Amino acid sequence: MRKQVFYDPQRKRWKRLRRIFDVLALLGAAIGIVFVVGLVRMKPMRSLDFHSVTRRYRALSNPPAPELRSREKLNRSAHRKTNLKPSDVILNHGEGLRAAFYTDLDPGSYASFKEHVKQIDILFPEWLHVITPDGALTAYTSDETPFAVVDSSGVHGVDHQNKILHTIQEAREDTEIFPMVNNYSPTQGIFEPNVEQFLLSPQARAKFIHQIDLFLNTNTRYRGLDLDFQALPDDAQVAYSQLVGALYADFHARNLRLYINVPVDPGSLDVKYLAAHSDGLILMNYGEHQWGTDPGPIAGQDKFEDNLRALMKVVPLQKIICSIGGYGYDWTNPLPPPAHNQSGHGVRRSTPTAQTDYTATMLSTQEAWQAASDSDATISLDPNSLNPHFSYIDED
Repeated sequence: MRKQVFYDPQRKRWKRLRRIFDVLALLGAAIGIVFVVGLVRMKPMRSLDFHSVTRRYRALSNPPAPELRSREKLNRSAHRKTNLKPSDVILNHGEGLRAAFYTDLDPGSYASFKEHVKQIDILFPEWLHVITPDGALTAYTSDETPFAVVDSSGVHGVDHQNKILHTIQEAREDTEIFPMVNNYSPTQGIFEPNVEQFLLSPQARAKFIHQIDLFLNTNTRYRGLDLDFQALPDDAQVAYSQLVGALYADFHARNLRLYINVPVDPGSLDVKYLAAHSDGLILMNYGEHQWGTDPGPIAGQDKFEDNLRALMKVVPLQKIICSIGGYGYDWTNPLPPPAHNQSGHGVRRSTPTAQTDYTATMLSTQEAWQAASDSDATISLDPNSLNPHFSYIDED
């Protein structure tokens, strides 16, 4: 008769196994008691004294001067050749610079700046406005609510959430900021005519310069200003030159920079004087076709070159910054009224009228690309003006 291998009728194997379990249980209990007692009696470890350690280190070479060391921590655009600050570079003499405008009024402006910050040397953000005859500095919140930049409580920031400065710091770029001040009213959508009374008043001009000084003393990361006063009446032109002269003298005594936007058709504006009393004139080389004109390029190549040649006759090359228009217009021409076929039913023609009563809507570059995409239009480069354009029909 065969027996099972693990058959144990007298339970001898079980008794040995029971003793092993008992010993393991006692051993586990003892270890647990020791662990608990150790936790209760544990004392904190004395901190280490790192200050008393003497390190016998020595420099391999002399460190750079503090100014150079701080400059080495920053990146510069790939098109740059030297480590000079952008505003210290002589314009149009062997080292290219790239400047850009910025506005909080366009939601896409910040996204574009953040994407291209490594290519921008100088930034002109539209943050400051003069819209009252007393010359007070005004800024706007993101919802276009105006507020005083300088008042009895001090100087208020204009870089919303400091996002522009933070973006530059995060990218470790040496991009310099020169806030723009103009007479544009975002709520009215016009260049405010009250600026004429401001310019004609010596007291208002003095107040303006005083507030600018307070603003720049508080915001030391800004190295000056960009002036963009437009639609100035003829009787305010001389007063504008007086403001520029006083501001330029004030700035250069404090190692600050002054840039001025000038139109392609300066009229009675003394461009030669403005160039001599600024660090650079920004030629707004666009606007050939706009509101109130027939459709056409905003900066045709021939006109673009002519504008530059005209400015170079009176302004030194090292004082010229050429501004390129990065926008477009959507000129619309209404379709004709429906024609009637033999059955008397209205039939819409598929071609626009020949009338020139156009309405123009200004578009950002992104909006123009989107309109072309939505309409499946083909974007063409005009061989004469070298400006892109496209056409489409809106059936509505």
